[in-house]
Amino acid sequence: LAEGHDDDVLCLDLHPNKRYVATGQCGKRPKVCVWDSDRPEIIRPGSNTSNDCAMLKDIVLPPETKAVTCLSFSHDGKYLAMVFWDQDCSIRIVEWETDTLIGQHKSYGDEAILRNTQMKKILDISWAKKRNFLVSCGLKHIKFWNFDNNMQLLSKKKGLFRDVDNLTHFTCAAFLSNGFHCITGTTSGKLYKWKDRYLEKSEQTHGINAVHAIHITDDDQVYSGAMDGKVIISNEDLFQMRVIEVGKCPRGIDVSGDKLLVGLRDGTIIEITITNNKQQKLVLMNSHSQGEIWGLELHRSYPNQILTCADDNMIMLWNIQSRKCVTQYPISETAGKMRGEIIFDEGEEPGERQDLVIPELPLNQCARSIAFNGRNNNIAIGHADGTISIRLNSYNIDKTICVLDKPEKWSPSMKYDPGCTILAIGSLDGKIYLYTVKDEGKEPEEVEYEYMLALVGHEGGVISLDWSKDSKFIMSQDANFNVTFYEVERGLEVSGGWDAMKDVDWESWTCKSGWPVQGIYAEGVEGHHVNSVDRSVRKKFLATGDDWGLVNFFRWPVVPGVQPKVYRAHSEHVTRVIWSRDSKFLFTVGGNDKCLMQWESRIYY
Repeated sequence: LAEGHDDDVLCLDLHPNKRYVATGQCGKRPKVCVWDSDRPEIIRPGSNTSNDCAMLKDIVLPPETKAVTCLSFSHDGKYLAMVFWDQDCSIRIVEWETDTLIGQHKSYGDEAILRNTQMKKILDISWAKKRNFLVSCGLKHIKFWNFDNNMQLLSKKKGLFRDVDNLTHFTCAAFLSNGFHCITGTTSGKLYKWKDRYLEKSEQTHGINAVHAIHITDDDQVYSGAMDGKVIISNEDLFQMRVIEVGKCPRGIDVSGDKLLVGLRDGTIIEITITNNKQQKLVLMNSHSQGEIWGLELHRSYPNQILTCADDNMIMLWNIQSRKCVTQYPISETAGKMRGEIIFDEGEEPGERQDLVIPELPLNQCARSIAFNGRNNNIAIGHADGTISIRLNSYNIDKTICVLDKPEKWSPSMKYDPGCTILAIGSLDGKIYLYTVKDEGKEPEEVEYEYMLALVGHEGGVISLDWSKDSKFIMSQDANFNVTFYEVERGLEVSGGWDAMKDVDWESWTCKSGWPVQGIYAEGVEGHHVNSVDRSVRKKFLATGDDWGLVNFFRWPVVPGVQPKVYRAHSEHVTRVIWSRDSKFLFTVGGNDKCLMQWESRIYY
């Protein structure tokens, strides 16, 4: 973990010494950070907080640059090339250790076809080996750059095709070891080979599938990855030597000896060991890859397991000790109706962020809530089309034993009662649906869920619910931040509100209102800015996740005016927070960054 950026990190490049790393971000004040990956650094003197990587340089850029989208170190590591997301897609070269400007130039000229600024985009920049020469590639763009570091002069020339092939969209580039030949990938599946700025040949290496990654080794083996889910190894003349199936589109490739490292479009990172005709694949990391993550739940029976679901048709089971995904299954094998605009009833307004985010996949292949049954190990999955599928257990997530169809809209909140005999489902239609779990004397595959009743009274979607320890009461909150209490046996709202329920012992607390959480709102913070709340099991701490990507840590109860410990790791809004059963760990998920974070509490009970 390296702390230093304050907005989305969009690019990185590795120094020739394989130790330093440059990263670039967007934001009101874009900047580039250069790190020493082998040296940790104390970032808060007097505390235990440290970076795993020491920051060597922090280059802050003018606001008009908007973002740093590409980075590339020179062959000797002295210079750093940057691509900005300004109107001209400018390219700047600096001597990074002193932040000395060598040159800056517009990457696009005044080509008529690209006067629309949306068509101006640089996708990669690469430095030649052994000399001060670069290539930039992008949408209808291929240019070669030369600079004189003594005169601080940066100049560019267009690539010339010489009737070999045509101008197209170029996605990635890398140089051969001689420093004069360059290989570029295209959206048409071709690889182009250039000498200086002249095109020598093109090969349809990946069919019609866009090429998104290129890496060239010191012995001039060309590794290319494309939308066909393949990494193809070619020689310097683009003759194919080997094909490696990786399943998804590679977005990054690196090679060290007989090991191939591939980062895929779906967030997976795999290491492939190639020996003779054998390939051994090791998954280093998994990730959700589309839409947002809202589903997060700990297993009640197996405290070492945690489950996530998202808008990418994927349910993932994670091991807390190894911090790795141990298994993953599709939410639904069959695609349902394609998404359309979410239509609200007359007079209804969306109150919670989940109303505003429309998934890209069919709604039945997206899930926003999860609940574990601690007695029979069933898993309830809340689909975005409103249905609830009951899965057998965490090792058989692909086995659905029944489907509940009472909710009319998707369910942001869902919990089993402490006795694990009733499932409560909080829906965006403003109702809480109760189902009895019938598993006495039954085999796991024979468990049944019987509809009991619907609790009514909310005017907005139910965004959180909590059970009392004796399973007699439910506390729920809607998108308008109204809190309602229900007596479960009678299915009626409890009159008297907070005064009537002040002595009830609650199994959990995820409600964003009430006297124990009065202090979670700082000045200027409103209810909809806080996306998730969770009290630790032993009632010592409370954590919140908000729209600014912050995780806030309080002692329980939270009185007005108290200052929390504030931590940042997510790039955007934090959608869910949840404590481990022993309060040693806190788990958080980010909506757009699609990351599951595990935090360790240094003061736990």
